[in-house]
Amino acid sequence: MKEMTQFVTLGIDRETFALPVETVREILDMCEISRLPNAPAQLLGMIDVRGTCVPVIDLRTKFGLPRIEATASTRILVLELQQEGQTTLIGLVADRVFEVTGLDGDRHHLNALRFWQKRGFKLLKVYPDAVANTRKLKPTIPIIGENGIPLRDEIELELQLA
Repeated sequence: MKEMTQFVTLGIDRETFALPVETVREILDMCEISRLPNAPAQLLGMIDVRGTCVPVIDLRTKFGLPRIEATASTRILVLELQQEGQTTLIGLVADRVFEVTGLDGDRHHLNALRFWQKRGFKLLKVYPDAVANTRKLKPTIPIIGENGIPLRDEIELELQLA
C-alpha cells in the first residue's frame, strides 16, 4: 500500500486546490499588506513574518478572477520553498483554507481530482481504504480500475451550482 501524502486544501472562488503540507510553513489571518509601486497585479505587496519580509501573491488575480474584499475566512498561506539550495518564503492569499487531508501519493488520483475540480466540484472528504473495505463484502469489486489506477480510497465531492 502506498503512503498517504498530506495536503493543505484551500479554496479560491469555487475551486479547491491542494498544497503539500511540508511546503506550508504557517497559515495567517489576513493582515495589512504593504503595497509595492509598479508591482504586477497579482503581487499584493509584502508582509512581515517575524522579522522576514515575505512577498504576497493574490491567487484570485493570478488565476484571472476578479479581486474581492477580504472576509473572515481569507487566509495567507506562507510557503517555504527550496530553490537552488536557498529557502524562499512566499505568501499566497486564499479565499479560505479547509483542512489538512491525506491523499494517496499516486499521481493518478491527483489528476482525477483536478478533472472534477475544473468542472466545479469541491472536495469534501477522503475515505482511506473505503473501496478495499467494501471489497471484503463484495469481492467482485476489481482491485485495479481503468487506466491501471488502483481502486482503494473513496472521495466525497460536492457540485457548486451557484
